[in-house]
Amino acid sequence: MCGIFGYINYLVEKDRKFILDTLVNGHLLQTGLSRLEYRGYDSAGLAIDGDKKKEVLAFKE
Repeated sequence: MCGIFGYINYLVEKDRKFILDTLVNGHLLQTGLSRLEYRGYDSAGLAIDGDKKKEVLAFKE
C-alpha cells in the first residue's frame, strides 16, 4: 500500500513563508504523515509553486 498527503492553498492570498510555517509549526505535516504510518511510506517530498508561471520547486528526501 502507499499513500499521499497533500495540502493545497488555492486562491487564498498567503505567502510561502506563512504556508510553510503553518505546515511545519502548525503540525499539519506531522499529522498528515502520521496517518500514513502503516501504509509503508519510505520517502517524503515537498513541492511548492515557483515565482514564474508553471514553475514548481520540488524538495525530496
